[in-house]
Amino acid sequence: MRYLQIIFIAICCLSGFVSVNAQIIPDHFSRPAYSYRSEQNPYYWKNKKPFDGYWQQDVEYAIKAAIDEKTDIVDGKVVLTYYNNSPDALPFVYFHLYQEAFQPETYVEELNLSNDVKPTYGKYEGAGLGTEVTEVKIIKRNGKKADEKTTLVQDISVLRVNLEKPIQPGENITIEIPFKTYFDTGSLRRRMKKFKSGDFMHYDGVHWYPRICVYDRKMGWDTDQHLGKEFYGDFGSFEVELTFASNYIVEATGYLENEQDMMPRSLREKLDIKNFANKPWEEQPSVIIPYVEGDKKTWKYYAINVHDFAFTADPNYRIGESMAFVNGQQVKCVALVQEGHAAFWQNAADYTKKIIETFSRDFTPYIWPKIIVADARDGMEYPMLTLDGGYDPSYRDLLIHEVGHMWYFGMVGNNETYRASLDEGFTQFLTAWGYRSIDGDYRVQFPEDNKYKAKYRKPDEIMMSEVYYAYINDASRNAETPLNTHSDMFNSALGHGGGYRQVYYKTAVMLYNLQYVLGDDLFLKAMQNYTTEWKLCHPYFEDFRNSIINYTNVDLNWFFDQWLETTKTIDYGIKSVNKTGTTNLDGQTLNNYDITFKREGAMQMPIDFSVILENGDTLKYYIPNTWFNKNETAGNNPQGRLDRTYFENVISLPKWYGWDKLNETYVAQITTTQKIKDVIIDPSYRLADVDLLNNSWKCPVEWSFDSKVANYNDWKNYTMNWRPEIWGNAYDGLKLGVHFNGDYFGYKHKLEFTTWYNSGIGQGLLYEPDFTISDDNGDYDVSDDYNMFNFDLNYKTATDKFLPQSNYYLNTGVLDGVFAFETGLEKKLGRSGAHKLSVYVKDLYFFNTMYLYNHELIEEAKNNSVNIDYEHNYNYFTGNGQLNVKFRSNDLLSDYDFSRINIEAINKTKLGKFDLRTRLFGQWGSGSDMPFESSLMLAGANTEELLDNKYTRSRGFFPDEWVDFGETTGHFHAGGGLNLRGYAGYLVADTSAEEGSINAYSGMSGVAANVELQFNRLFKFQLIKFIKMEPYLFADAGIISTDDRFDRVADLRVDAGIGTAFTWSWFGPLETVKPITLRVDFPLFLNRTPYEDGEFLQFRYVIGINRAF
Repeated sequence: MRYLQIIFIAICCLSGFVSVNAQIIPDHFSRPAYSYRSEQNPYYWKNKKPFDGYWQQDVEYAIKAAIDEKTDIVDGKVVLTYYNNSPDALPFVYFHLYQEAFQPETYVEELNLSNDVKPTYGKYEGAGLGTEVTEVKIIKRNGKKADEKTTLVQDISVLRVNLEKPIQPGENITIEIPFKTYFDTGSLRRRMKKFKSGDFMHYDGVHWYPRICVYDRKMGWDTDQHLGKEFYGDFGSFEVELTFASNYIVEATGYLENEQDMMPRSLREKLDIKNFANKPWEEQPSVIIPYVEGDKKTWKYYAINVHDFAFTADPNYRIGESMAFVNGQQVKCVALVQEGHAAFWQNAADYTKKIIETFSRDFTPYIWPKIIVADARDGMEYPMLTLDGGYDPSYRDLLIHEVGHMWYFGMVGNNETYRASLDEGFTQFLTAWGYRSIDGDYRVQFPEDNKYKAKYRKPDEIMMSEVYYAYINDASRNAETPLNTHSDMFNSALGHGGGYRQVYYKTAVMLYNLQYVLGDDLFLKAMQNYTTEWKLCHPYFEDFRNSIINYTNVDLNWFFDQWLETTKTIDYGIKSVNKTGTTNLDGQTLNNYDITFKREGAMQMPIDFSVILENGDTLKYYIPNTWFNKNETAGNNPQGRLDRTYFENVISLPKWYGWDKLNETYVAQITTTQKIKDVIIDPSYRLADVDLLNNSWKCPVEWSFDSKVANYNDWKNYTMNWRPEIWGNAYDGLKLGVHFNGDYFGYKHKLEFTTWYNSGIGQGLLYEPDFTISDDNGDYDVSDDYNMFNFDLNYKTATDKFLPQSNYYLNTGVLDGVFAFETGLEKKLGRSGAHKLSVYVKDLYFFNTMYLYNHELIEEAKNNSVNIDYEHNYNYFTGNGQLNVKFRSNDLLSDYDFSRINIEAINKTKLGKFDLRTRLFGQWGSGSDMPFESSLMLAGANTEELLDNKYTRSRGFFPDEWVDFGETTGHFHAGGGLNLRGYAGYLVADTSAEEGSINAYSGMSGVAANVELQFNRLFKFQLIKFIKMEPYLFADAGIISTDDRFDRVADLRVDAGIGTAFTWSWFGPLETVKPITLRVDFPLFLNRTPYEDGEFLQFRYVIGINRAF
C-alpha cells in the first residue's frame, strides 16, 4: 500500500499537481483559469480594496511585434482595452512614448545641456525616431464594434488622444495603435538598448510600446515627461507575440505559452549554463542555433497582474534554472547569461531562489510563476524580469536589489515618476535586509590574493555600504534633501546627483529607524500588512504612513513629518556621567548616577542606551519620546535586591518630550552594582546619528597601522593610523620619523602629524651642495647647523553646524628652516559644491634659508599675510575647467609691504583624439617690498609654492645648478607663476626705459598664456604597464613687470616645444598612495634667448614633478 501511495503522489506531481497541507494546488506555470478582472483573481484590487472608495483603472493589452535584427526596428501593433473605473468622464486619454525622449530638441536633451553634458545620438535618434505613432483608432466601446475619430497632440514623450466621445465612468474602450520603435546607441541614459553580443545584437525591449498613462485618485492623468528616471503604469494583463530571428533566445514578462515549440528539451539541454562552467571570461561564444536569414520564430507570452511588459533577447544567452517554493507553489528562477560570462553565473538561479524565498517569507508572498535575472549590462527591473550585469559574488547586491523590486514596484505599484522613494528607497532597504539574511552582515568578496591587503582590508559591512554610508555622508554635511520631493526635481541633476541618491539611502535609513522606533516584531508585521494591503494597487507616501499608523495604532506622525518633509538630522550625545552617591539596599551597596544626554540635532527620536560596568556587565535602558513604549512589557527598575534579571531586561525610563530647542537635555538617573566603565547610545547602530563620537561617554578611538589599503570611512569610531616616516634632503640628510593621521568619517577632525629626527647622515648624497655662507669676517661652513627635530601638523574639521558645507583648518610646522602657520575657513558654494571660498591668514618665518633653493635670495624674516581665494569648477560640452581668483595682502606683523591679486583659468578640452589644455593667468601686484619667496616668477613656481611639494620644498632631489638662477637656462621646472618653462633658471636679462638693464626672472605683475596639445590617445603605446605616458606639444607666452607702476615691463617672451608626462599610479598593495608624475619638457624654441645660448631653436630640457598646469 505504501508503494502505491508513493506512485500515486509521483503521478500527481508529474501531472502538474502538488499536495501541500492536504490541499491540491494547480500547476503554477500555466495560464490561470481566471482573467485579471475576475472575482476569482485573489489579487484584483476590487477583491481587496485597501480602503473603502478606492479605485484604479484596468488595462488589457494585446501586442504583436516583429524585431528586425538587420534594421533594429520593432514593428508592432497594440490593441488596448481600457476600463474607466474612476468617477470621472474622460474626454481624452494620454500615452507615454518613452523612447521619444531621447532625441534632439527634447526635455532630456535640455536637461543634459543645462548640466553641461552634450548628448550624442545614433542614426535613428538623430532623425527624431524613438516610438513612432501616426494613428490611433477606437475599434470598440463597451465590447461593441466602434469606429470613432481621434485627434493626436504630441509633446515629446507624451501623446494626447482626443476622443470623439468621453469614456464615462464604468465604460471601456478598445484602442488600436500601429507603432514602430527604434533601437539605437546614443549617449543618453536610455534603458531600451542594444549592444554587440558576439556576431549578433543583444536587445532589451523595455518601455518599447505606446503605454497608456495612469489616471489615478491623486494626480488625475500622469503626464510627466520622461526625463530618464522612473515609470508608472496601470495593472492588468498582457498578451504579447514577439517575432525574432530563429537563433535568438528570448525571455519576457509572463507565461511562455508555446514553450515546447520555442524551447524543446533537446535545445534546452544544449543551452544549459552548466555546459559552460569552465569557459574563459569573454571568450567568443559557440554557435548552438545557426543563423538563417529570413527564418523567424514567434514567442507567445501571457502575463496577468502586471503593469508592464518587457523582454530581453540574445542568441548567446545560456540558461540556468532553480525552483523556489512560495506558499506551496513553485516559482521558476531563471538565469540568462551571455555564454562568455557563464562561468561566473553558475549560482545565479540558486541565489535568486534564495532572494524570492527570503522576501516572500518576510514581507509578502511572490505572486508570479517565474523570475528572470539576465546578464544585460544593466541594473533595472520589470515585472518578472530584471536586467543585471557583473558576476559572482560582486553581483549579489545587484540581484537582491533588482529582484527586490518585484515587491516595491512590481507588486506594490506606486507612482515612482512622482515619488521614487516608495520603490527605490524601499528596495534599497530590502537590499541590505536580503543580503544579511542570505549571506550575513558582511559582503562576500573574492579572496584577496595579496597577503598584505588581506591583512589590512576591513570587511565591508552591508548595513553601512548599502544603507547608512551615503545618507550619513550627506546628512552630516547638511546636504540631504526632503524625501517628499518629485523624482525629477532634485536640483535638475543627472543620474543620482543633486541629492537624488537619498531617494535610495535616506528612505532605507528611515525604514531601519522606523524599525528602531517600533521594535523588530511590530515593525515587520506593519511592513507585511502594508505590502499585502497595497499589493497590485497604487500607494502614495500618505498611504504608507496611514497604513503603518493604523496597523500599529501608534501616533507616528512626528516620525514621518521629520523624515519625509524636513532635512532635520539626528545627533544625540552624552554630556556627562556623574556619580551622585551610594545607596544600601538589602545589604548591597549600590551606586547612583546621573547621566546627562543632549540632543544636538533637530530631529527627535527615542533612545536606547547601554551602561557598561567595570566587571563587564551591561545594563540596557530605553528612553521613549512619546507615550508609546516598545519595551512596555520589559521590567522596570527593581525595588529589591538586584539579581541577574536586572541585566537581562531593558529598563524603561520616563519619556523625553522635546524637539528642536525644547528640552534639549535629559538626565537619566540609574542605579548600578559597579562603577560605570562606559555609556553607549544605540549599540545596534540603527539610529542614524550623524556624529557617533559623542554617543559614547568615552570617545571611541580605533588605532591601526597606516597600511595604505583602501577601506570605507568609519562611522562608528575615530580612526587613528600611524606609520614610520623616512625622508631626507641635502641638508638634514636622513630624516627618521613617525606619521599619524586620523579622522572621523573622512570629514571631521582630520589630523595629520609628522615628526622627524634629522640625523645628518647622507648629506649631499645625490649631489654636493654648497653649505657655505659669507659675511665680512669670511666664509663659514654651516653643514652641521641643520635642525635636529622637525614637525608638521595639519588639522581640518567640518563646521557645517555653524555654516553649511564649510571647514575650519589649521596647518603649522617647523620644517626645512621655515616656521609656517596657516589657519582659515573654507566654504563650498552651490548645491554641487562647484564653488569654494577660502579666507585665511598665513605666516611664514624663514629662520634657516640654507635648506632652500636660491637661498641667497631669501631673507630670514616674517612673511605674514591675509588671503581670500575663490575657486570655481565648471564643465562644458567637451571638457571642464577651473577658475581661481586669489587676493593677498600683508598683515600688521609682516616684515614686508605688498599685496596682489591674480586670476587663473585652466581648461581641459577634448578635440577628437587630442586633449587641449590651456591656461590664462594674470596678476597685479603692488607695494614697496615684495619678498622673493612670494614674488611672481616668469618661468614657474616661486619658493612659497615649492614649499607645498615634498619633492621641491628643500634642496636634495635636484642639483642646485639646475634650479638656481644664472645667465643661461636651467633644467628644473615647477608649474606656477607665468609658467614660461623654457626660461627656467634664467635671470632673464632685459632693459627698461626707466632703469636700463633689469633681471626679469621675477616681478610683481604679469600676464601669460600656456597651451598644451596632448596626443597620447592617437596610439596605444605604453612604455611600462603601470606608467602612463602623456606626450604633448606646448607653447607659453608672457609679459612680466618688476615693479608696481609698470615702468619696468620686460619684453614679451615665448617658448615652444614638446614634452611628456610619466605618471606612476600603481604601488602594489599600497592603494591610497597618490600617483607621482615626472615631467620632461623640451623647450626647443625661445624668442628671446640668453646670450650664451645664441640660437632661437636648439635642444633644451627641463625636468619637473607634476604637470606644468
